[in-house]
Amino acid sequence: MSPKRTSVHHSPQTEIASELDKHSARDRPKPCQAAQIVAAADFEVIRTLGCPRGGSEVGELVLGRLKTSARQYVIKIFRKSTLGAERQATYRVQHEQKALRLIVQRAIPFVPQLRWSFQDEKALYLVMEDYTGQSLRTWVKRNGIVHPDEVKVYAAELVAGLSALHAAGIVYRALNPETVLIRKDGRIVLADLSSAKILQANRNASGAESACDMNLSEVGQYQAPEVILRWAHDYSSDWWGFGLLLCFMLTGKHAFLGNKSFTNMHSSLWESRVLHGRMVADLTESVGPDALDLLSKCLERNPVLRLSEEGIKQHTFFAGV
Repeated sequence: MSPKRTSVHHSPQTEIASELDKHSARDRPKPCQAAQIVAAADFEVIRTLGCPRGGSEVGELVLGRLKTSARQYVIKIFRKSTLGAERQATYRVQHEQKALRLIVQRAIPFVPQLRWSFQDEKALYLVMEDYTGQSLRTWVKRNGIVHPDEVKVYAAELVAGLSALHAAGIVYRALNPETVLIRKDGRIVLADLSSAKILQANRNASGAESACDMNLSEVGQYQAPEVILRWAHDYSSDWWGFGLLLCFMLTGKHAFLGNKSFTNMHSSLWESRVLHGRMVADLTESVGPDALDLLSKCLERNPVLRLSEEGIKQHTFFAGV
């Protein structure tokens, strides 16, 4: 194919910001300095990884190799024939590309790093550094619940990544056991930014994102009540997802749905439990007091009362990380 291309121990009261900064510095990517111009013909596909959140009708995700260096990359491919017929899909692709560029500019850790974006007459391509790994759900299914000491490390990395995204004006909006990957080096990555939203120039008078401008194709069981209800929302919605992930790592369960599968059930059933139900009964027996206090405060249904980034960083759960 010859496409036409366009180019230490902390006291309970000590904030864990220094520890998060240490994690971030180690994993923080260097700003992209790629002057090389590439096209689809410069890559060979190693294997298919799956489909972006828009589904196979929107695009595909592949692991590819740059022929001139044999270096591997994750490539998102969006066919123009499909994008032309799906206005929302086109918007989401453009928005994801914008978020990925902002991530590189801000050197944000624990998220995919865009190396190149280009297009030809057939498709748009987003080429990212290789971030492949096991999803958190797959890891727990194969290995059981995460050891409490490892949970603290993963949680600290999640906080570091989310905090950096928020500082750049980006709400992630897709925290769940499928989008969080554990790489071969043991670090985590927030693998999917197709639902991310840039808030900097799009906020209403209260500082929250307007639901009418959402680019979410569907609402999932790990999203905050205000997102499920299609209400205005902001960064606080990510800390709800963080609380659910913390519970999942420690117990292998959803805090409100347990380990039941609601995949084939009407959304109103699981929505009712998330919006109005109590947390699973055995949670207090499975989770330590500090972890339970942290996830309970993150799972406050009122986003105004939900634990903030600062409160999470200062929480006693992270003492001794």
